[in-house]
Amino acid sequence: MEKYFRRMIDDTPRKHAVYFALAAVIAMVIAFAKFGQGGESILLGLALLASAGIMAYIGYCREMTYREERRRPADEEMDRHLAADLDAIVKDAYRELHITSDDLVLQKDDPSPLAELDPSRTPAREPYIVLGAGNPCRAAIGRDGRLRLDRYQVAIFCPTRFKLGVYECELNLADGTWQDPTWTGIFYRHVVAIRKSSAKIDEKENEIQKWDDEKNEFIDYGAEKVRKFELHTSGGVGIELTIGVGIDGRTEEFLDLGIDRVIRAIQQVLRQQGGEARY
Repeated sequence: MEKYFRRMIDDTPRKHAVYFALAAVIAMVIAFAKFGQGGESILLGLALLASAGIMAYIGYCREMTYREERRRPADEEMDRHLAADLDAIVKDAYRELHITSDDLVLQKDDPSPLAELDPSRTPAREPYIVLGAGNPCRAAIGRDGRLRLDRYQVAIFCPTRFKLGVYECELNLADGTWQDPTWTGIFYRHVVAIRKSSAKIDEKENEIQKWDDEKNEFIDYGAEKVRKFELHTSGGVGIELTIGVGIDGRTEEFLDLGIDRVIRAIQQVLRQQGGEARY
């Protein structure tokens, strides 16, 4: 997974492949020269040919290692891994919130977010998922133009008949593990706002970082503003996820599982349940 986000590739294996290939050619030239001399030189020639074969094989292995290092996982491959990790997180959310998929109050036209990520999956009843930026993280733009991260803040929203279950954690896409899981049930009448907003990066809590390959360290993203997903309650409990960054007058959102659809769906549930949310 790290290769998807890594810009700089070590070309040492490629150099070694060239060196071994040249050595193999030289050994073969000398071997054929010895064959022409006859006698004991033939044995030396055979030894040189064997050495040339070994060096050629080593060079081939080094070249294959280099090509494998350069091979960037496809966008679809990354999305399949993310879907598998999110599926495990959803199952953990069900366990901690003591619910099942049958308890979810969903809209008729709600698609399956995991099936959207991985079309090979069978669409199923799934909660709403919002992805934010982990801090710090690596970022990469795929061939499809979508901005992906190697660390995500994950929020799973499970609307049930009586409460809105919320499960949060930070997902490390490199090894498929997640950290700092928290979960809670929020009564609908306590939800006062659910929306997207923008904020200038002039406060410490709004700063995000990304990995710089040349400096080999995390640096400030260099964004002018951030796009946030927010859910606030009357009791002061708030959920804020950075879902995009503003650069050069435009906003780049991270991988979107349908945040606008999530907001509309939860708003609809709140209306049906008599919530007092302000939008």
